[in-house]
Amino acid sequence: MKYVAALLFAFSFSSPTLAEPTSAPSPASIEKLMVVTHSDRIMDQMFFSMDSMMRNLVNQSVQQNGMSKEGRLVLDNYMGRIMKVMREEMSWAKMKPIYVQVYAETFTQQEVDDMLGFYATPSGQSMIEKMPVVMQKSMALTQSHVAPLMQRMQRELQQAIIEVKAQQAAPAAK
Repeated sequence: MKYVAALLFAFSFSSPTLAEPTSAPSPASIEKLMVVTHSDRIMDQMFFSMDSMMRNLVNQSVQQNGMSKEGRLVLDNYMGRIMKVMREEMSWAKMKPIYVQVYAETFTQQEVDDMLGFYATPSGQSMIEKMPVVMQKSMALTQSHVAPLMQRMQRELQQAIIEVKAQQAAPAAK
């Protein structure tokens, strides 16, 4: 989950470059950038997407395991509690200081100023609005490539296990 959240948030902004330690941006300029880029709204969208994804997983599990209505209610209740905990622990109020720190350690003042300039334009605002759709479409298209990759990785792991067992058995035969 943390990886998904970090990935979605990272793709919401332009590509980072390494900052020079002597020209760290001011916290005020970083916070202004976060306002212009609607970072709080992006976090809300991320939670909505995660909630939908988790509920789909519950639906699949219920169908695959032939659960009763009572079992479904238990899982739905669990998912509601998990999402509540995530919203509380990863709220924008709690995450904002972390992002301010990361931005301060990563970007220069010039880079923050340049991003502020871009994201304040109609094109920048359009990018902010469309990026969640880009990410959603990218993830959906990527999933078709991930399933075969995972199957191949699983076969490779099984082969490695066979090789390890063969090596372990060889000294015992001597």
